[in-house]
Amino acid sequence: MAAASPGMIKQETLAQSDPALTLVFMFSHPPRPGQPRRDATNNLTNHPFIRERWQRRMAPDAPVGDLPTENGVSAVDTTKHELHAPDSQVEDMNRSEPKEGSLTEPATPASPEGERSHELNSPDTSNDSEENHDTNSVIDKTDHEPILEEAPAPEAPQEQEPANITPELTSTPATDPSMVSVPQEKESLPASEPVPEAASVAEKPPTPPPEQTPATPTMQHSKLSANSLSRGGAVFVISALEAISTSKEARRNKTLKEATAIALDMVRRATGTESNTTGQPTVLDPRVVFEPLRLACESKNVALLTTSLDCIAKLVSYAFFAEDHAQAHADSPLADLVVETVCNCFDDQMDERVSVQIVKALLACVLSAGLRVHQTSLLRSVRTVYNVFLISRTPVHQGISQGALDQMVSYVFQRMPLDGAAAEAASDTHANAEPMTLQMLESRHSLEAGEREDTAGEPIDAPDMLVKDAFLVLRALCKLTMKPLSTESERDIKSYSMRSKLLALRTVKHVLQNHMSVITAANVRFHSTASGGASTFVQAVKQYLCLCISRNAVSSVLPVFEESCDIFWLVLSGMRNKMKKEIEVLMNEIYLPILEMRSSPMAQKTVLLNTLQRLCRDPQALVEVYLNYDCDRTALENLYERLMNVISRLTQTLPAEGQPSSDEQQSLDVRLKRRSLECLCSVLRSLVAWMGRFVEEPSVASQDEAVVPEEDRDMAPSAAVAASVPSSQALDDDPGQFESAKQRKTVLLEAIRTFNFKPKRGIQQLIAHGFVRANDPLAVARFLFFADGLSKRSIGEYLGEGDAENIATMHAFVDLMDFRDMPLTTALRRFLQAFRLPGEAQKIDRFMLKFAERYTEGNETTFANADTAYKLAYSVIMLNTDAHNPQVKHRMTLQDFIKNNAGLDDDRDLPEEYLTAIYDEIQKNEIKLIGEEAPSVPTSSGLAGVIATVGRDLQHEAYVLQTQGMANRTEVLFRTMLHAQQQTGVQRTLSDRYFSASHIEHVKPMFEVAWMSFLAGMSAPLQDSNDAEIIHMALDGFKNAIKIVCFFGLELERNAFITTLAKFTFLNNFGEMKSKNVETIEALLDIAHTEGNFLSSSWREILTCVSQLERLQLISGGVDARTLPELGRRPSGSVSRTGANSVRTATHRPNEDVMQAGASSEITVSADRVFSATPQLSGEAIVDFVQSLCDVSWEEIQSSGMSENPRLFSLQKVVEISYYNMGRIRMEWSRLWTILGEHFNQVCCHPNPAVNAFGLDSLRQLASQFFEKEELLHFTFQKDFLKPFEYTMRRNRDVNAREMVLQCLEQMVQTRAERIRSGWTTILGVLGVAAGTNERIALYAFELVRRIQQQYLQAVLANRSFSELCVCIAQFGKAANQRVSLPATELLRALVPTAHGAAVPEDALPSSLWLAMLFSLYDILMTGDDLEVRRVALDSLFSILTEQGASFSMAFWDEICHDVLFPIFNVLRNRSDVTRFTTQEDMSVWLSTTMIQALRQLVILWTHFFDILKPRLSGLLALLCACICQENDTLARIGTSCLQALIVKNMTRMDDECWQQVIDAFLRLFRATTASQVFDPSLSSPEDVMPAQERRQAFKQIIVKCVLQLLLIETSNELLRNTEVYEAVPVPQLLRLTAALEDSYRFSRRFNADRSLRTALWKVGFMKQLPNLLKQESTSASTLVYVYLRMHNDHRPSFATYRREVSDRYLPLAEEIVSVYLPLDNETQARNIAAWTPVVAQVLQGLAAMYEIDPSGHVNATPTFFMLVIELLDKITLAPALAAPLKRYLGAVGTAHGLIDSEAAAARAYAREQARAEMLQAAPTPRSSTPTPSQADQSQADLRHMSLVNPSFDALSTTAGAGAPS
Repeated sequence: MAAASPGMIKQETLAQSDPALTLVFMFSHPPRPGQPRRDATNNLTNHPFIRERWQRRMAPDAPVGDLPTENGVSAVDTTKHELHAPDSQVEDMNRSEPKEGSLTEPATPASPEGERSHELNSPDTSNDSEENHDTNSVIDKTDHEPILEEAPAPEAPQEQEPANITPELTSTPATDPSMVSVPQEKESLPASEPVPEAASVAEKPPTPPPEQTPATPTMQHSKLSANSLSRGGAVFVISALEAISTSKEARRNKTLKEATAIALDMVRRATGTESNTTGQPTVLDPRVVFEPLRLACESKNVALLTTSLDCIAKLVSYAFFAEDHAQAHADSPLADLVVETVCNCFDDQMDERVSVQIVKALLACVLSAGLRVHQTSLLRSVRTVYNVFLISRTPVHQGISQGALDQMVSYVFQRMPLDGAAAEAASDTHANAEPMTLQMLESRHSLEAGEREDTAGEPIDAPDMLVKDAFLVLRALCKLTMKPLSTESERDIKSYSMRSKLLALRTVKHVLQNHMSVITAANVRFHSTASGGASTFVQAVKQYLCLCISRNAVSSVLPVFEESCDIFWLVLSGMRNKMKKEIEVLMNEIYLPILEMRSSPMAQKTVLLNTLQRLCRDPQALVEVYLNYDCDRTALENLYERLMNVISRLTQTLPAEGQPSSDEQQSLDVRLKRRSLECLCSVLRSLVAWMGRFVEEPSVASQDEAVVPEEDRDMAPSAAVAASVPSSQALDDDPGQFESAKQRKTVLLEAIRTFNFKPKRGIQQLIAHGFVRANDPLAVARFLFFADGLSKRSIGEYLGEGDAENIATMHAFVDLMDFRDMPLTTALRRFLQAFRLPGEAQKIDRFMLKFAERYTEGNETTFANADTAYKLAYSVIMLNTDAHNPQVKHRMTLQDFIKNNAGLDDDRDLPEEYLTAIYDEIQKNEIKLIGEEAPSVPTSSGLAGVIATVGRDLQHEAYVLQTQGMANRTEVLFRTMLHAQQQTGVQRTLSDRYFSASHIEHVKPMFEVAWMSFLAGMSAPLQDSNDAEIIHMALDGFKNAIKIVCFFGLELERNAFITTLAKFTFLNNFGEMKSKNVETIEALLDIAHTEGNFLSSSWREILTCVSQLERLQLISGGVDARTLPELGRRPSGSVSRTGANSVRTATHRPNEDVMQAGASSEITVSADRVFSATPQLSGEAIVDFVQSLCDVSWEEIQSSGMSENPRLFSLQKVVEISYYNMGRIRMEWSRLWTILGEHFNQVCCHPNPAVNAFGLDSLRQLASQFFEKEELLHFTFQKDFLKPFEYTMRRNRDVNAREMVLQCLEQMVQTRAERIRSGWTTILGVLGVAAGTNERIALYAFELVRRIQQQYLQAVLANRSFSELCVCIAQFGKAANQRVSLPATELLRALVPTAHGAAVPEDALPSSLWLAMLFSLYDILMTGDDLEVRRVALDSLFSILTEQGASFSMAFWDEICHDVLFPIFNVLRNRSDVTRFTTQEDMSVWLSTTMIQALRQLVILWTHFFDILKPRLSGLLALLCACICQENDTLARIGTSCLQALIVKNMTRMDDECWQQVIDAFLRLFRATTASQVFDPSLSSPEDVMPAQERRQAFKQIIVKCVLQLLLIETSNELLRNTEVYEAVPVPQLLRLTAALEDSYRFSRRFNADRSLRTALWKVGFMKQLPNLLKQESTSASTLVYVYLRMHNDHRPSFATYRREVSDRYLPLAEEIVSVYLPLDNETQARNIAAWTPVVAQVLQGLAAMYEIDPSGHVNATPTFFMLVIELLDKITLAPALAAPLKRYLGAVGTAHGLIDSEAAAARAYAREQARAEMLQAAPTPRSSTPTPSQADQSQADLRHMSLVNPSFDALSTTAGAGAPS
């Protein structure tokens, strides 16, 4: 059996002393859960009085005693008079009670108790118009205005009972005991205030005076009343009537005596207790029986009152007074008469025995199924019981009345009609709906019980009336809670007003707690007789609930505030989907400001936090608060975010200034902070629970379920709220939509904040983001008028600007207000509530002008014109300022105001009464901007101020003033909302739409907006408090927060929380560590275990703490702290190797308790499990873990410096987790080793020998273990694993470390050679790196290479590492030490037979092996430092190619050329390749030695394999072209010589295609060396259009190109003069080459002819003398003449077809040459003549030859050349070399034209020769001292001739000559 509550036990104890209490206790307490329902007999038979009565009922023959006396008087007398307070105390209490205003007009008794009871005793006279829709009258009432109830207007009689009575009420009363039970907590006992119903109940006639003789009673009865009394059941009636008849009052009152006699006689005859003389059955008339009881109640005799009320209660329980619908009196229903009679017995001075009977009787009336107690009667019953509680002096009687009131109200709400789902919910909540009455108890074993039960089931109540009853009761209770308290009542918790308010609040709370499902049911409709419309019940009552909450939430009385908070939570948890906007107003305007105000008492903040904690514990409600307020644009405040911020600040704030620092205050502060922390942690728990609801049980959780913690059973309404939301709204729960709405709202709030700071900029933002629909005055005005959150000051500032746009907006803004039929002051108040008037007079004037216009437009008959309204409004504002500004000393009087407004209305005076009314109104009620006033406590400085504040609670006064403003603002907002709801009717606006949460994704944005509040709120208690429970709570909050951020992957938030938690471990400051820091370590380790897969980079903080924990444990074990460096503290350079931190002072040791806790086995095991559990981490998590562990390990190593005993804890853990996770799949392991390998690279290269030695040894062990795993072919896991050895060899300069690396490799090769696969690549790479180290390491490594080559070559070949072996040997070949390099090069050459003799895989092509060796030789050739080594490598390379080339395929030759041969000359093509040379000298040496030899060897190789390499000829030619185009003259000449040699040696094997490629190469060379840039005007311009450096560079390039082209011309000349070459070249290719030579001739001719250009170049510094290209021009011309003449004279058949073309080319060229030669001046151009004379002579010889060969074919050319030849005769003096050619030409022409006899001419010539010979023989030979002049056509003479003209050419020629090979 469940344990009974203390309140129940107490009432059971009290019930044993009084049968009346027993009755109430039965009504109040249903069977507890799990307890079988007790039989009514068992409940009462334990009491002697009840036992005796029960025995009499069971024994019909037992004698009837004075039962009424015993029941009514004696039993009640058992209530001890000691429970009553002494009269003196009562009088004192009464005198201290202030008199409260009443709700009724009749006069009240003069006693204080009478005053207190008067308000509830008065009849209810409320108008039906206040039921639902006319709510403004209620809300507009302030705390200073009593809520008066007006009498209802008379209405036509209506049918009181509808025909369709609900089936629920057809049987026994449907009362749920659980609904009528007294709450277990005493402070939840309810109360009520009467608020009547109107016209449904007719007025009652006044009660006849006692002395009036009653008329003969009319026999009226119902079936229920007729059968209600049996013979045994009538005993108590007869006893009561007999007691009345024998009383003194009956003897004094004749009417009473007669009525008693009549009734007694009727009862006796009807029940058979007396013989019936008439023989007719006597029918009981309830009214006849009731009449003596009523008259006895009027006697005010305690005994009679007790007896009568007891009898009435029993008759009601027996349904004796039940009337059929047709029998009910239209003027006075019997039910109303009974209730009125009982209520009239109430008096504030009555005996408490009477009060118990009153309560019992009224409770029976209300709970009766046969008695119709509705509306006015119901309210009067509730009111009377309410008053009984207030006047009760003892806790016992207060408990009785409280329990009865609780049952009444519960029954009223329980009997409301429900159907469908709401009925099921009500049936689940309230089981056994039958009320326990005395009639049921006594009739349980009665013989007539079955008949009575069958006849008692007729329906008597209509559903609408039941709903209206509940509405009236709840409205009356709410109005009672709104009554203001006087200052004295606030201070006295036992005062009447205080008790009244608390009772009303607790009753309202009780209703909401137990009947929320009924109140919020959608099918419970309330029909208003005023508006004729219907609404849901919650819509009808929510206005009163809101005012009930708002007016009591600002109370400074803690119990009142506490009750209001409880009611608010019930509304929030159960009605939030129906009261969305109202809850927002209450939170934003009252509750959150109370938490924010420093003047709020700590106790009230604590109470409020207790309420908010319920919200924080309810995941469904919490998430829905975020969705419906933070994501709602119409909700101005982010309610959830603000709530979290406020609570977070409460955990950190100090008490307000001026508060006492007593122990009590400090205790309140501690409790407040603790409660705040509980709220934050509850929020996090709720968010985690919300996540778990969908993650862990996705199939069970649904949209309509709510997670309700077991410790908060009163939160169950949240689930009901979720279930009550329509499914269509649940489907609207789109996380993406809410996220978008949240972002949109954030933008809006930012724009509003901008507007409040800078209005114009804010309007621009609002328009830009679409919040203001258009950039026009009306749209802006509508936004300013309707939007929330805008500063009234900013609105006034913006509208008051003088710009046309602002003025138009202001006019549109004012036009939105409607002033029709309003008094001027009311309109002005409304006008000035929309904004704050600016301070400038011009702005105010514009506002008032528009106001006057708008007011006059709506009230045309009020004033003569708008000017009157304008002036009067101005006058009213001045009056308001004058009357309420404290700085004004002389106030304006009424006469002054009237005088100031004289003649205002178009020169007429306004009525004096009108102005007086305005004056009085302004004096009493200031016009002020509601919502922005800041009330403050008036203070004065100085001594007077100190004296004035003595004994005053300034904080309380400030709180009262602030809360008054809050309450006023709240009611204004409620009024606005109600007005909007009345306009929209039943249609809910979008802002009222409520969304039910059903998605897990909402947790992420909720946490993102509040994570900083969580962090700050939990960090402060964790830092400041030492309380174990608080620490545990904060750490639990951290765990939940981290669980959330890990689940959603919030990196920033995760790092913040874990970093903060890590700092709270204090592991970096042992001296300040406490037990809470050890708990933090445990929490951090627990997070690592549970959230390891989501910690990502936050592992760094956790592993750092683990490292510091190990240091703490070592220090606890006795290790000197100075030898254990701290993380993050690097030692200075002066620290010795004996101790990394020996220079610093010793670290403070923690206390013993902390040391023991830190070194406990639990923490140690937990820390070890962090590493041992890594195999369970996911693939991504283990990567993050390893990366963080490596970072921490490196930090440990860095902090150790050069210590001989460095900290290697984390490095050891790195090795451990490598062992643990080596079994992971290859993909994951590869990612891990990428990180681990990099870390081992750092460790093995650390300068501390102890560190790198440990790293290398660990790496060796791991490698040995790793080799145990089989690796398939083509994988590279071993290769990657061994990379740290290579890195160490390359980066670590320590010889010992490098030697250790070689030792590790040697050991692995010796022990694991058969397991090595791709590891050979890395091993050979390490050995290759060792070749570049010092001699000892290099020799050691070379010996290992030689051993591998000798012993393990087969394994190397099998694992495809032969190329790596070649590269490794090549590295040794490039070593500086010839002791290594020469043997290595020879070893590489020796690999040829060895490799090909070994067995190789079938799919391994031999070409790959050749290529590896060749490339290695190429590498040595290109990068070797030693010249001899390079020579050996070069010879080896080309000897291998020469010897083995015949066996190579064409494709392989292509690879060789592309990868080996041609790259040797890349330096010629790519200038960036020069960077591999350290100095210019190194490059020059390499070029002049190795490359020249390579080029010659390449040509030899090509000649050797020309037929094979013919397809690659283009590549070779391109290479030679690149060599020729070099600026280095030596390379250019070597290139031309190689090209010439290639052509000469292979001309016989060249086909047309080869010659095509050769000539193409020549053409490319000619184009590339043509200095076209010389004609660029910018080069010759005297102005600085080009930078000087750039111009000099251009000049240099031009000169180089000219020299190279001259070299090409000479090369072409030499090749073409070679007969074999000439004959080998095809004629078309020969013509193409001559075309290129002719282009060169034309270019040089053009330049030499442009004297102005040459002069300009000379002036700008191109040369010291006038530049020319005479040598290029004359040489190219000479070559062309030679070739053309030879082709013309060639008699081979292939030339016959081209002879005409050659002639056509030659003749114009010859004419041009002679024409150019003739103008040369003999004196100034002697050098030009000397240069051109051989060419001209050659031309003449050629012309003569042409005539001689074909005289007739060239006769036509005679006219062209003959005159030129005649002119040449003038040049013979300076050019005697022309004589013979001229003579030959003339002779040939003469012969061709028949002018000369050939034979005669020959004879004469012969004769002359003979004569000359004779003369020479006869004459002596003279000695000549002059040297023989050189031939003009020699090249050197031409070059010298050019040097005279151009010194630069001379310099180039000299250089060329010096650099030419011998």
